[in-house]
Amino acid sequence: MAKRVQNTKKNTLSYAEIPTRPTFDWESFGWIAIPALLMLVVSATSVMDITLMPKYLAFIAFLFMAIMAFWGGKKKNYIEYLLKNNSILWAYLLFLGLSSVALLNAHLFGDAFLNWSKTGLGLIFLILWVNYFIQTDNLRENITLTIALFSIISGLVGLSQAAKLMEESEITHENLYKITSLFSHKNIFAEVILLCLPFNFFGIFYYKMQITKYLSLVAFIFSLSISIGLLSRSIWVALIIASFLTFCLYAWRERKSEGRNILKYLGIGVGTLFISFLIMGFIISFETLIKQFNGIMSVRHIANVERLEQWRNTLTLFSQKPFFGIGWENWKIEIMQFPAAKGTKSEFGDYFFQRPHNDFLWVLCETGIFSFMAYISIFVAAYIHIFQSLKVADNKEVKMWLYLLFAALTAYSVFSNFSFPKERIEEVFLFNLILVAILVEKVKHTKIPLVENTHAIYPKIQLATALLFLSASLYIGYTHFEGETHIRNYTTLADLAKVQNGNEKINSTRKSIQEVTLAYRPLFQMDGVSTPLLYHRGTQYLKLNEVEAGLKDLIAAQKLSPNHPQVLNNLAAAYSMKGDMKNAAKYISKVIELTPKYEDALLSSIVMYALEKDFDKAFEKMTQIDTASKNAKYLFFNKAIRDSVALYATKNLEEPFLKSKVYGIMQDKNWSKAILQKAKAQNYPFSGMLKAEAIEMMRKDKNLSDAEWVMLRDKYFSDSKKGK
Repeated sequence: MAKRVQNTKKNTLSYAEIPTRPTFDWESFGWIAIPALLMLVVSATSVMDITLMPKYLAFIAFLFMAIMAFWGGKKKNYIEYLLKNNSILWAYLLFLGLSSVALLNAHLFGDAFLNWSKTGLGLIFLILWVNYFIQTDNLRENITLTIALFSIISGLVGLSQAAKLMEESEITHENLYKITSLFSHKNIFAEVILLCLPFNFFGIFYYKMQITKYLSLVAFIFSLSISIGLLSRSIWVALIIASFLTFCLYAWRERKSEGRNILKYLGIGVGTLFISFLIMGFIISFETLIKQFNGIMSVRHIANVERLEQWRNTLTLFSQKPFFGIGWENWKIEIMQFPAAKGTKSEFGDYFFQRPHNDFLWVLCETGIFSFMAYISIFVAAYIHIFQSLKVADNKEVKMWLYLLFAALTAYSVFSNFSFPKERIEEVFLFNLILVAILVEKVKHTKIPLVENTHAIYPKIQLATALLFLSASLYIGYTHFEGETHIRNYTTLADLAKVQNGNEKINSTRKSIQEVTLAYRPLFQMDGVSTPLLYHRGTQYLKLNEVEAGLKDLIAAQKLSPNHPQVLNNLAAAYSMKGDMKNAAKYISKVIELTPKYEDALLSSIVMYALEKDFDKAFEKMTQIDTASKNAKYLFFNKAIRDSVALYATKNLEEPFLKSKVYGIMQDKNWSKAILQKAKAQNYPFSGMLKAEAIEMMRKDKNLSDAEWVMLRDKYFSDSKKGK
């Protein structure tokens, strides 16, 4: 039977009765600082995403070390108590268990396990760190100092990138994507630095060491300016909403004690945000800032159109399997069955969404309604714990800490609706660090004394489960890391082959095939942008004119991702090379239906129609390509098809004048496109409308009589009505 710990100074839950450490506790600081610094320094240029897999593996390795240290250390084991008395942990465990069912439906088990395991890694971190820090009284100072250092280091790197960018060109929204700091993407940098903002604010006013106050002040300036300056609309929305709701909560709860000071604080807060945006306007440009604000408000903005389209399609997928979802990591495959929305980047066939840019919809779609409810419960329980702690907290410092935890959690909740933080280890770490702080405050403000676990079997089960989970995660993670390394090599060789000739080109192509073969394995079948690896190998085989090998790989790739535009296009090309025009036409039609402006597919259809001597359709597909395209194939086919259409239309024309007019029309892009539209409107073949237009021009230029014009028209059109 578990022994109840007495309510002594060592074990009580009251702040006042826990002795304050006279010196800085480097051990407990290390357990926060080391994983935070790992999230900054770990990366590898040998993989496609230089931070995702390296940080994933580093986090696992650190958790291995932490488990060994905690289980073999002097700290007591309160895990059983924590699991029984905290709704956050129950919600977390429930989500982990229910979402595991979606692994059974996964098309890509390796990818699915990686995504699912991040929840498990976060849970292990959460339980271990809460168990450790409820036995100390320095979590706030450790987090504050760590986050200040974290913000300053990442901020300095980001500012150095910004300075370099300013030397090269003017700052615009587009080239700001070059500012990533120590992360893989600008938006991830912005999200991470925003989560640091509340902790840096706390450090300015409540950290006891003077040097740390200054560090927190510098970190606060960095985090606020970077959050605004990176021009991420979702971060602006999260910053404004989190600030507003936190102030409302503060004003409501402190209205009696603070009184008129509340209006003063409101003015300071609004003024700080206004001045920050004003300064950024001078540094970047007010026109750019206004454009970003308009992007938030306008439903027609391209980013909003794309997101809304993906959200609608996500809900459609969810409706197909509402209870247990479509399966982990299946969204990026299933979403391709929907035709690209008009005016979006997806229309061009070279831009793919890997996720719906909304964590909540992502969880709902892939894992089902029950798992989604458990996921939402994590946030609900966290907010409830904050409110419960605020009710009993009588210390101004603790209250401000809780308000700022509310702000951080709210910011995360808001930008989760526009992004995918649950995929990124940096944000998994920070999110769970917020939960650690919330749970520690909750435990320390409850009147129930801590109960140490005395059952010998429980720690062994906990240890074995955690180590087994971490081992599986490490194995699959390393498999992906190794596979991505080979894909990086493949990309280098494939790019090299594009600029080579002769035997060098052939050798580079064969080496690229070898790299894909080394990368491919049951747990790693798709690259980081949702493209099957066998597509890459099959495409290289086609370049070597090894059609059978290429066709085999492309068929397998299409089976894995049935609606991938590039796979469908190259599969059509393989069938065309084999002489199977029926299958080639089928796949080309499908890819153009899904991605109407995909140039490679349109060019493939042009070749196919030209081979079938259907120059009207070939030209129609040609006009669907942007005339500003610099695609070398387009530039070649544009002239070839126009000449072919003109030759086809004039083969029965005897008058040189008519022939010259037909050729003249075909060489004028605007003129020929107008005639194509006219032909469509009258449901008439383009080549026939082209000749009719030339005859009409001849009538005007030569000043033909009605009789001469009718004779000429009847000569070339058996049905005179159609020639009008």
